[in-house]
Amino acid sequence: MFQEIRGQMFQEIRGQMFQEIRGQMFQEIRGQMFQEIRGQMFQEIRGQMFQEIRGQMFQEIRGQMFQEIRGQMFQEVRGQMFQEVRGQMFQEIRGQMFQEIRGQMFQEIRGQMFQEIRGQLFQEIRGQMFQDVRGQMFQDIRGQMSQEIRGQMIQDVRGQMFQEIRGSAARPATPINKRPNLVGTPGETATRQGTWEDSDLFQSQPASDLDALGRKRYVAPHVVYQTGKKPNEPCSITSSLNFFPGAELGETNVTAPPRNPPSNLTVVTVEGCPSFIILDWEKTDNDTTEYEVISTAKGPDGEQVSVLTTNQTHTAVENLRPESSYEFKVKPKNELGVGPLSEPVSFNTESADPRVSENVSGKDAIWTQFPFKTDSYSDCHGKQYVKRTWYRKFVGVQLCNSLRYKIYLSDSLNGKFYNIGDQTGFGEDHCQFVDSFLDGRTGRQLRADQLPSRPGFYRAVRQEPVIFGPIGAHSHVSYVSWYECGTPIPGKW
Repeated sequence: MFQEIRGQMFQEIRGQMFQEIRGQMFQEIRGQMFQEIRGQMFQEIRGQMFQEIRGQMFQEIRGQMFQEIRGQMFQEVRGQMFQEVRGQMFQEIRGQMFQEIRGQMFQEIRGQMFQEIRGQLFQEIRGQMFQDVRGQMFQDIRGQMSQEIRGQMIQDVRGQMFQEIRGSAARPATPINKRPNLVGTPGETATRQGTWEDSDLFQSQPASDLDALGRKRYVAPHVVYQTGKKPNEPCSITSSLNFFPGAELGETNVTAPPRNPPSNLTVVTVEGCPSFIILDWEKTDNDTTEYEVISTAKGPDGEQVSVLTTNQTHTAVENLRPESSYEFKVKPKNELGVGPLSEPVSFNTESADPRVSENVSGKDAIWTQFPFKTDSYSDCHGKQYVKRTWYRKFVGVQLCNSLRYKIYLSDSLNGKFYNIGDQTGFGEDHCQFVDSFLDGRTGRQLRADQLPSRPGFYRAVRQEPVIFGPIGAHSHVSYVSWYECGTPIPGKW
């Protein structure tokens, strides 16, 4: 029984304890597993949610910040660009409007002032010229009559004394008839101003002892200065030669070469004009029909000799170099031979005036002798020279003399050279094309409607580019037949 009761109780106690232990262990294991599973799931869920929330928030914040930054930058960039574009456009429009308004106002004001000044000057110059010409004509006529009467009396007395002394009819001296010198005046009748010996403009001393650069002018007994030229007035060989009447040598039956040398050689120079002199001398016998004028330039590189021939008792020696020494001699000639040389005379040229033309030192040979085709309207028919201009055109000149010439322009060296027209004057500023700063003296000044129509280049003011088109006739663009600009062409020797 004990065994039965013992086994039964063992089974009961075992079952009871198993239930208790099982419940207790279940609770413990369940709590422990719950904590472990809960912690693990928390970590997993937390990480997953963090990634999801982080991604979602990043997208939202990124989009929101992009919109805000984009808007803010757009406003800033738009404002900045607006200010820059506005400023740039303002400067461009302002500059363009300034140029247009300035050009338009310049043309209007220039035209108006030109008309007013021209009218006023015309009245003033007309009154002044009337007084000057009246006084000059009186002096010229009085001087000319005095010379003619004196010459006639000398011839009469000389002939009468010759007849009385010799008692026979000798061959009369060849009369010297004065005529205008035509050097440098083609197509133009020069206005006679009386001889240089009778004019108060010619003096043995210069009006100023110093030249444009402050150097002392050359003075000697055989040197005469023509005074009265204004600094802004171009040098003119033609104007100076008007004081030297030409001698008509006529037909002379020579029997031998000239026996006597020319005498009383005189160098006549114009203050402010170093590029030429006029050499004057006296004829000493009637067997001379022409003269050789020998000019010698003396410098550090030796001597350069130039010879020219004339049938007058004076000649212009041109293209002299400033601040240089020269010697001049004259040799008489006829068909039977040459006579003795005159005594030499020396002369030193003065400095070039920097107010007249550009300094071309180091590039003296800018003018090249070259024959070109012209749309001719010119009083000059001498040698032709060309050079390239600073704005890609060729300048062509045809000489009357070294200081008077006709100026042309061409697009090519072998093309036609055309006249240059002026919309607001008579070509005075065209001296710029030969490197002169002066407003030059020009040929006969006719209105455009008095000139034939022809194609040519033209402009209105100095420094302005030229335009090609019709000039003359109804174009309101005039042109002239020669220019004097103060710049010698081809230059120095």
